[in-house]
Amino acid sequence: MPATIISLVLLTGAIASTIDAAYSNKDTRFFKIAAFNIQIFGPTKSSKVDVMEIITQIVQRYDIILIQEIRDKSGKTPEKLLKAINTNGYSYSMKLSDRLGRTYSKENYAFYYRNDTGITIVDSFHYDDGSEEKGVDTFEREPFVVKFSIPSLSVREIGIIGLHVDPDTVVRELTALADVFKAVENKFKIDTVIAMGDFNAGCRYLSEKQEKSLSLKSDKYFWPIEYGTDTTLAATDCSYDRFIIGGAKLIELAKSGDSSVFKFDSEYELTKEKSMSVSDHYPIELFLPTKTVVPLSTTATITTESSGVNPVNYKLSYSILYGAVLFIILLKMLN
Repeated sequence: MPATIISLVLLTGAIASTIDAAYSNKDTRFFKIAAFNIQIFGPTKSSKVDVMEIITQIVQRYDIILIQEIRDKSGKTPEKLLKAINTNGYSYSMKLSDRLGRTYSKENYAFYYRNDTGITIVDSFHYDDGSEEKGVDTFEREPFVVKFSIPSLSVREIGIIGLHVDPDTVVRELTALADVFKAVENKFKIDTVIAMGDFNAGCRYLSEKQEKSLSLKSDKYFWPIEYGTDTTLAATDCSYDRFIIGGAKLIELAKSGDSSVFKFDSEYELTKEKSMSVSDHYPIELFLPTKTVVPLSTTATITTESSGVNPVNYKLSYSILYGAVLFIILLKMLN
């Protein structure tokens, strides 16, 4: 019996390692995309070594990550982050937007992407929403759009729209975002498009009824992060940060993968104070199966009625198996 228990313990360890690997930055079975609003990310925050270490660790989880709320006239902060993440064998490049915003407090978007995955940037543009001087523009910060070529995915070319929505004009900006999708499709000649970022799409800024009335809530689009999902460190459960996915093939790929909110405070066992020194938002993450993935015959199919079909939640499936093995160990010990 002791030998059996030892074997089972080793098996559970292997399963646990598989779970960790599947969601780590080194796993090639999934292409990992994220959006992260690093609250007021400028010279002050980037000068704090302990905070930058946490941000670096977060960024290195992903193949592509959109960083929002970069506020630094000098432009040194995004470069400093790039230097920080290019350590310990990692190699990233950065695509930085112009400084955007109507007010004195302007922000950059920055896409960081891993070089060793073969990712290349095909094209990029800032969406023209009208003249700020004449007061006819729609977005507080114009969407920044990048077309990526991703050889590891069955959907090779994806346009990603980065957007940080003004909390005072959420409905207007998300309504206008439908036009941005069309502009991206026309310019890039693809329909595989992801919009992502801090949309302030929840709580007092956007009701669930208002969200359902948006044209982007049609069957043509998929919202992996549901209304009411907590994406912030605040006491309330507000689904501010979102993905919106367009294009039948990309939607199918996303539904065969997974999405989640990365709660770095619990993952890294941080105090509330330390967590808030990083940001008041969590990163949202999207896991797309790569062309190397072979569906596991032992993987249960998980269906969530509220968000439509979402087959194969890998992490949950492995967790169920892990729990079952632990239960067997317990029975063996009791006998």
